[in-house]
Amino acid sequence: MRPGEPGSGILTGERPPRPAQLPSGWESRWDNWQDRADQIRNDWHNDYYHHHYDDWYGDYWWDDHYHPYWPYYDDCHDCDWWSCPATWVTLGSFMGSLLPSTPVYYTYGPGGSVFVAGDQVVLNDDQQVTADAYNQELASQVESIPRDASAEMEWLPLGVFTIVDEDVPESTMFLQLAVSKTGVIAGMFQNTTTGTVVPLEGNVDAKSSRVAVKPAGKESPLFETGLYNLIQDQTQVLVHFEDGKVQQGLLVRVDKPVAPQADAAQSAAPSEEGAQPKQDR
Repeated sequence: MRPGEPGSGILTGERPPRPAQLPSGWESRWDNWQDRADQIRNDWHNDYYHHHYDDWYGDYWWDDHYHPYWPYYDDCHDCDWWSCPATWVTLGSFMGSLLPSTPVYYTYGPGGSVFVAGDQVVLNDDQQVTADAYNQELASQVESIPRDASAEMEWLPLGVFTIVDEDVPESTMFLQLAVSKTGVIAGMFQNTTTGTVVPLEGNVDAKSSRVAVKPAGKESPLFETGLYNLIQDQTQVLVHFEDGKVQQGLLVRVDKPVAPQADAAQSAAPSEEGAQPKQDR
């Protein structure tokens, strides 16, 4: 299954509307996220080689990068892993009753959905729980991830994001994510500075539609955001580290980069032996 025109609007300059669930007074903050995200996307497309892009998520790339759900995950119909569902309705039709009819948009910080203040966590600006209790709830959520892949699992791409500090728009870390019909999250993390590539696993909480993601086989760091957040072009994410530190970040959706015209033409040309270029899945 492949969504209609995933990722449309990023290159054309069309932006998704500001989420209606944004807390009162956060409008300028959201506008700032969008400005920073557009700056990052412009850099991503204008400086192709700076990012060391090398056919990420194509057939050859998957041959060199193992994921626990391989081969079912990387052979998802004819998916383009840079794609994303266009609307909450598209995602809902794929996952069915697992999702609430009304989307939940998560915000992080004072006045937001989740605000970590020392050893306390304030939820929706009115409910307070201990940080230990909140972290245990997150840990329990990811513990329910199935350990055995199945050929029956179907995947829908959520897209590729760079994760940056909200105030420092330097993109060297990237997340590629997809969701299954049963709410399992899978993907890959890349750090282009260190060359690190790590498989990711996580899931969607059916009650709250909160997404929790971590490195496969490890307990931390743990990323949290909302599933509705992941169909936006830029959104907040909260990262929990092993030492108890919590850091807010900004996820910025990026399109599949396009090589300079001369290089693209050379790549598309058949070799002397008549071999044809291999297509991305």
